[in-house]
Amino acid sequence: MQKIVKSRGELAEMRFVMEQRCDFATRTKADRHVGRWAASRLGLDENEGERYAQTIVDTSIRSKDGRGGFNRVVADLAPLGTHIEMVRTQYSIAISALTQSSAISLAQNYDASRLDA
Repeated sequence: MQKIVKSRGELAEMRFVMEQRCDFATRTKADRHVGRWAASRLGLDENEGERYAQTIVDTSIRSKDGRGGFNRVVADLAPLGTHIEMVRTQYSIAISALTQSSAISLAQNYDASRLDA
């Protein structure tokens, strides 16, 4: 009985770690997407835009609350009159698209594994 409880505990811990990694990857990709969008609004060329997007990702990773990238984009776009809700919308779109594509990928892998069985 103790082995079962220990195994369940280990599985729960592994699941938590996997979920945290997936959440981190999704947030990072969303930061990159919004960074590219903001770069285009700022009039940056493709190379500058990629560097700017990476700056947004790095800023987000370094911030204690994970909102550093969001706050930076809001501050950078404020002089252009871009409302904070526009930035929130861009993040929502990015996260929704990433979550949806992940779900589709999981479903396709599940279907493929059933066909192999």
